[in-house]
Order: sequence, then C-alpha cells, then structure tokens
Amino acid sequence: MPYSTEADGITPNTGLNKMLSAYQITQSIFVATSLGIPDVLGGGPKSCDELAQSTGAEPGALRRVLRFLVGQGIFTEDGHGRFALAPVAEPLRADPPGSVRAQALIVGELWWRAWGALLYSVRTGKAAFEHAYGMPLYEYLGQHAHCAHLFSAVTAATTRRDADAITAAYDFSETKTIVDVGGARGTLLAAVLRAYPQASGILFDLPNAIDGARASFEGEGVGGRCDIVPGDFLQFIPRGGDAYIFKSVFTDWDDERSRLILKNCHRAMKARARLLIIDPLNNPNLDLTLLILTGGHVRAESEYRNLLDSADFNMTKIVPTQSDERHSIIEAMPTYVGKPPG
Repeated sequence: MPYSTEADGITPNTGLNKMLSAYQITQSIFVATSLGIPDVLGGGPKSCDELAQSTGAEPGALRRVLRFLVGQGIFTEDGHGRFALAPVAEPLRADPPGSVRAQALIVGELWWRAWGALLYSVRTGKAAFEHAYGMPLYEYLGQHAHCAHLFSAVTAATTRRDADAITAAYDFSETKTIVDVGGARGTLLAAVLRAYPQASGILFDLPNAIDGARASFEGEGVGGRCDIVPGDFLQFIPRGGDAYIFKSVFTDWDDERSRLILKNCHRAMKARARLLIIDPLNNPNLDLTLLILTGGHVRAESEYRNLLDSADFNMTKIVPTQSDERHSIIEAMPTYVGKPPG
C-alpha cells in the first residue's frame, strides 16, 4: 500500500522509515529462527534465561532481540518476563504443515548478501549473487550442502502450495509417462501422480537436487510409479515421456541456454509428446528476485512464443492456474522437418 497521504495518520516520512527499517525485522527473525527459539517456545512460554541456556545465546543480547520481535508481533511477553510465540510465528517452527523455517533461514543467511548487491545488478544486468559469492547460485549450492538443503526445502514448500492449483488446471488423464525436468525432490510430480493413478513418472535433476526424492515419493505413496534419473538438462534429457514438465526452470536461464534445454528436450520427445512450461507470465516481485539470484527473468507470452519457435516447438495453448505465484501452463508440441521419431 503506498504511503501517499496523511489521511490515515501515516506521513510519507513515517511510511518510508518503516520500509527502510524492514531489514531489522528480517535479520531478527533469521537470528531467532537460526537459534531454534520458535521450536523451543513450541513447548510453552520460557524466560530469556531459559531460552539462552537452551540455545547457547548471551542472555542480555538475546533479550534485546526478543523484545524487538515482541514489538513486531512475532513473540509475546507476559508480566513475569516469559516469552511465547504469537500466532504469526507458528510457521517458523520446523514441524507445522506449511512451515517457513527454511525460507527464514535461507533469506537471512544466503539471499541477504545477494540483495545487498542489487546496485551491481542494476548497473550491469548481471546476477548479484554471483558478484557477492564469486560463483553462480547453482554452483554454490553444489558446493554447500547445508544451503542446498535449505534451497530444496523452500522450493518443495513453494511447489507444494502450487501443486493442487496446477493439477486442477491441466488434464493429465490421457498421459502415461510424465517426465519432471528440474523437479528437485519431485513434489509436483508426486502430486500429479496422486491425482492421476494411471500415470507413471520420471524425475530428472542434478544429483544434489534429487537427494531425498525417493523417500518423498515413498511417503506420498507413489514410489512404485516413479523412476529417478540424475543428470544435467544442459547435456541431455531422458527419452520416453508423453509429457515433459518444466516448472520454474526457464526463468533461471537466458535465451541461448533456454534454447539449448529446449532442443535437448526436442531430441528426447516422441511424436505427439507435450512440453509443459509452468511459469508466471507477469510477476514483478519474482522478476527482480531472478535478476539478483540467477540473472534470469520472467518472460511474457510473446517472448515464450518466440523462444519456442526458435527451438522448433509450436505453442498450442496457455492454461492459467490459481497458484499463489500466478503460474500459467504453457503447452507446446515439437515440430519436425523430416519424419518425427516413433
């Protein structure tokens, strides 16, 4: 909401000051979550000394953070100096469905420095993450297992929120084999297989990205219907699918490498197989985040149409979804100069 008038008692200065100080909230939530305070308070109110003892923090400094977060509505404090979780902080615990603990940790630990280099991205058009950390995001994740685990957890949580909207929007009833390319732990693929019991799946991603996918499939009751294939989609893509899903893949790559991925997919596809790109066509918040983290961007419909045409695909339809990120399902089919593969 813009702070443009004083009608509600909010002047431009107070509104801007609130925005400019938001970093204090982000880092304080990160510190509390990193120490495990929300999980400790899940067992009931605790004094600052009790929290400090259980988390290894310095009591005086911890009390300052806790009281600051009381003022932000994250924690509460009673008349006896005991702190407790406010309802808004429940998702910071590790256990609840819809937990955002991994997101709080990765924002405060990893994205923080990258966003601090936004000016570099605006001046150069290049990814701030690579400038801040000395290597591209996915290379960094490949070398730092803890951060890769957090990233995978955040990606799975985001996909879990979107999965029902995606499966409700697109009809997979005639599809036998679904290949989820870049599908990480396979959260979306598992949701599709649950909704369409006639289908089987192939999960394809880098070895570090698919760690834990087998246990996830077993937990969702689809383990017997899904194969896991490690690999790099810049090199090859598994053959044999009737539908190839790419969710939040092409937003990370420029047109040249996106075209390479599409051509690898084209070579893997049999006649009448479908390509399904699941991305938002308009999302300014995500667009800026992509600039910072990978140098990628959100493409418009016309940009996807041109990209697909350049890789010998014909866009056949666009299916909107009710997902939080306003994803659309862009369906395309390969075109062939000669005889299509069997």
